Amino acid sequence: MKLEEYLLVIEKFLKDKLEETHMSGYVLGISGGIDSSLVAAIANKVCKDKLLCLILPCESMKEDEEDALKLVKHLNLNYLTIDLTKTYLSLKEEVENKLGKSLDLMSKSNMKVRLRMVTLYALASFNHYLVLGTDNKDERYLGYFTKYGDGAADLLPIVHLTQKEVKEAVEEVKPVVEKKAEEVKKAVSKKAKEVKEEVVDLTKKTVAELKAMAKEAK
Repeated sequence: MKLEEYLLVIEKFLKDKLEETHMSGYVLGISGGIDSSLVAAIANKVCKDKLLCLILPCESMKEDEEDALKLVKHLNLNYLTIDLTKTYLSLKEEVENKLGKSLDLMSKSNMKVRLRMVTLYALASFNHYLVLGTDNKDERYLGYFTKYGDGAADLLPIVHLTQKEVKEAVEEVKPVVEKKAEEVKKAVSKKAKEVKEEVVDLTKKTVAELKAMAKEAK
C-alpha cells in the first residue's frame, strides 16, 4: 500500500473510532516535534472542530513551545497552553523531601511526561474526548516511550509508520496544510479589511455628528 493511501486509512480510522466509541472528539499533546505535527495535521483534516491540542511546557526549552505555537497557529487549531513547571517542581520537591535525596535524571524526565498525560486525560474526560498518542513504529519497537506517559494514549494513529515514513508523510500532507493555512490567512485578512472599513465608516459618521452638534451649539 502506498503511503498516501495509508494516510487515508488513518483518517478513516479516526473518523470511525469517534462513531464506534460515541466520543465527542480528540485531545492531542503538541510538542513541536515531527510526530505530533503529523498527527495534528491528519486529525485536523478529519475533525477540526472536535480536536483540542494542548501545549504543555514543563521546565522545557522555550524553542519547543515556540515551535508548537507556530504549528497550531499555522493549522489554525483549537489549543490551550498549560504550563506544568510549577506543578512539576512542587511534586519533585515533595518527593525528594520524603526520600531525603534527589531524584535521578530518568525519574525526573518520566515524571514530566506522566504529568503531561495526566493533564491530557483530565481535559479528555471533561470534554468526553479520546487521547491521541504520537508514538511511531520505531519508538514502539525499541520501547522508546514512557510507560503511563506518552505510551498511555487511547489511540496511536501513526504507530505503524517508521520514522522515515513519518518524515515522508509530513511531505505528503504539507501541500494540504499549506493550502489550508493560506485559506485561513485570506479569511483573516478579509475580516480585518471589513472591520477596518466599518471603523472608517463609523469614524466618518461620528465626525459628521460632532460637526452638526458644534454647528447647532453656535
